Amino acid sequence: MRNTTWIRLFHYEFWPFWVFYLPAYFYYFYLALKSRTWFVAHPKEKK
Repeated sequence: MRNTTWIRLFHYEFWPFWVFYLPAYFYYFYLALKSRTWFVAHPKEKK
């Protein structure tokens, strides 16, 4: 491989944004399944 390929591989400045957000998406879906709701803004209110 050439030198520029190694630089892009090991320096996170050149990585696409979804690489950083992918673990956050998995964590969000885990919490959504755990709480059994897909919405964050309005929790259930008991009267």
